[in-house]
Amino acid sequence: MRSTAIADASVGTQFNASFEASASRPARRSPLSPSELSEAREAWRAAAKARSLSAESMAAWMILLGKDPRKAFTPITNPVKLANGATAWGSYEAALRSARSLERSALAPWAALLERSGCAPGDRPWSAWKGEHPILKALASFQDPAA
Repeated sequence: MRSTAIADASVGTQFNASFEASASRPARRSPLSPSELSEAREAWRAAAKARSLSAESMAAWMILLGKDPRKAFTPITNPVKLANGATAWGSYEAALRSARSLERSALAPWAALLERSGCAPGDRPWSAWKGEHPILKALASFQDPAA
């Protein structure tokens, strides 16, 4: 029982340290222009209303807002899961990888917006379009503030 309390305390300490470090970073601005952000926000609201959001799209949305995507996730603190190989920030890391590699699940809320602007995936993956739309550029070039 005592080792569980120690494991809980160490995870909490790690979480607090990373949270405090992220809070001290300078505020970022959205990589999108105000009109692009407005269009992205409308698409986001429609996806939220339809309840079709995923962890990957949450990470992508935080990046597009210019915020630290880690704030949309909670670390795993269950000592049993951690003892069995789970990492505290595993879901965040997986979602961030998907968002940065422009997987369809991360871009689902903005698929119609991207297709209207001429970035239809067709035979090409979204990553092939990364230089041709501000949303794709922002996600592909994002650098993790926690790294």
